[in-house]
Amino acid sequence: MQRIHTTLKHGDLEAGSPGGSSGAPYRRIVVALIHPSNYDQTEAGGTGTFVQTYHRGVLPSNTLRLLGSLTREALAHSDFADMATEVHAFDDAIRREQRAYRRLESRFPEKGTLFVVGLVGVQSNQFPRARDLMDSARAHGAITVIGGPHITASINTMLHGISAIDPMRPGVPCPRQMPPEIAELLETPGMIVFHGDADASQAWGRVLREIAAGTAVNYYEAGLAHEIDDPGDVYAARHLDAFASPVAAVDTERGCPFKCKFCAAIQAHGREVRCRSPHGIVSWVRRQCTSYGKPLTVLFASDNLARNPYWRETLAGLRELRAEGYDFTIWAEADVLCDSGPNRGFLEAYAAAGGRGLFLGIESMNPANIAAAGKKQNDVAQLPAFFAKCRRLGIAPEGGYIIGFEHDTPESIVADVQKLAESGLARAWFFIKTLLPGSQDWVEALDSGRRMSDDLNRFDSTVVSAAHENMTDAQWRKAYDSAIQTFYSVRNMIRVLSDYADPAQRWRLIKGFMWCRWAYLTERSHPMIAGFYRYCPYRERRRGTAPLSPLRYAVSEVRRHLRYVGCFLHEFYLFQQVILETEVRLRGADQLAYWQSRPSSVRDWMRRTFTGPMCRAWLNEFWVRYGSHKWRLLSPISIRWHVRMLLYAFSEVVYTVRFIPFFLRGLRTTP
Repeated sequence: MQRIHTTLKHGDLEAGSPGGSSGAPYRRIVVALIHPSNYDQTEAGGTGTFVQTYHRGVLPSNTLRLLGSLTREALAHSDFADMATEVHAFDDAIRREQRAYRRLESRFPEKGTLFVVGLVGVQSNQFPRARDLMDSARAHGAITVIGGPHITASINTMLHGISAIDPMRPGVPCPRQMPPEIAELLETPGMIVFHGDADASQAWGRVLREIAAGTAVNYYEAGLAHEIDDPGDVYAARHLDAFASPVAAVDTERGCPFKCKFCAAIQAHGREVRCRSPHGIVSWVRRQCTSYGKPLTVLFASDNLARNPYWRETLAGLRELRAEGYDFTIWAEADVLCDSGPNRGFLEAYAAAGGRGLFLGIESMNPANIAAAGKKQNDVAQLPAFFAKCRRLGIAPEGGYIIGFEHDTPESIVADVQKLAESGLARAWFFIKTLLPGSQDWVEALDSGRRMSDDLNRFDSTVVSAAHENMTDAQWRKAYDSAIQTFYSVRNMIRVLSDYADPAQRWRLIKGFMWCRWAYLTERSHPMIAGFYRYCPYRERRRGTAPLSPLRYAVSEVRRHLRYVGCFLHEFYLFQQVILETEVRLRGADQLAYWQSRPSSVRDWMRRTFTGPMCRAWLNEFWVRYGSHKWRLLSPISIRWHVRMLLYAFSEVVYTVRFIPFFLRGLRTTP
């Protein structure tokens, strides 16, 4: 690890500050690790106001867990033998953890205690929130450290150059300067920038020791960790219970052998693939399942499991764990070639090991976009056959899809998303094409002077942050919204669910559909960022935003909750239709034809309402006919329509009462 003192302005931390050159005799060290959230987005180029924080999260941070392990290991060093130690980890996107951190922060300054706050795993869109948290911590006497993909990738690209990191991409422009938002951190006393892997040659432990000794500088380059076999500690049960569905994340490997222009993974993690041993992964999953004691999903937070040379041994070990009675499923990322050539048999092994969802970076259904992006491992023509094999094995294929590649137009996006919906993909994760800091696309855009937002908070792949040659910003946003509505339409969700005979797999998909629709359409956020039931805490507003009176805040909160009620009712009855019609379709075409027809008598109406299976097709058909009469319903001769309306409204009430326990039972029985 290097302590840089060359062309940049790096010096000791401000004398007299905690951990500075004064060398105060500390009796205790408290380390608080925070995975920051980001601020909400506003349309038309706004900066966002409230931090995105939820009652329940959706995806845990592997980095936060791993840094907690490394910190506890570092504080066991003999240099801290005479000091009491505390290690705390907080996910800023979960309200109760956010509040717990604020309570901890309020303790300081505390006499005889060194307070260190680490912002970990910081993505580009999280940088503004991380910066505000650092300022707040410094006001309480803390030394702050920031690291993560944004720091490492953007420095590697702007200061060192992509060609130096990845010789297979010569000629990529490089400004040879520190990114301005990071240079500003380096000018601020009490802030430390950490570049690289925290577990590279015990780099994080050294930083903590130097902070305690008062000899720390404000920039460290740790490089890449080449020995990553230890997956670290498992998640505490209380942390897993903070998520809507228990998910335990662990990385099986780091590094990516590909060179996609839009991605910053290589600049953050390197091209060399470094793997954890199969024994280490299997042992960690065993410990996690034993510690939690309930069914859970194991998320492999890595770029491509099939490119791990030890995938056979890892999956075989997980299959044996399941045979021993450990109750877990796995979710990983791969590519469309993962089951071909020397990797043939990957899908069968993955399914046997508990694989129930598999993520692919599809990116686009337009081959011209794929070629321009440098993603040669994708072959759009192979997707339908690949998805069909996944379904036969009980695996739900999921895919990332990017709206706004250079060959996209408003018309082509509509056609391509329709192809995607018809391809057999179970779930799609939509992104607006974003020039991710550290990527080749980003640095080439900087070099060419392309219009791009200067607010990193907008780089979350759900809002337009740069100019497009073929679309206005409004057209781009409309195409993105239309893609989501097309894929997550009632028709397409029923089509997807009808392909899965296993009820447990259908309920997993239903929960995923609910999550995606709510995040995209209600929270206007991405499902990988959003959570369930959002808070807008008044005191967690973004610094520098316009003042907000308590009255305006209260009014906005009332309106937000009223909108939630409307959205909830809409989604409840929409998914009632999706779930019930899927169940009827699986019973056969004759059953579906019956439920799509009108009741033939009062007795038939009673049978449909009170007994047997349920289906909304006949109810929906009536409401469409009833509504089509419009003002004619005010005439005296329309009394028969109103009487029938009362009968159908009564059927709606009965269906709601019958559906709720069925719905809750399905949600509870599927991890």
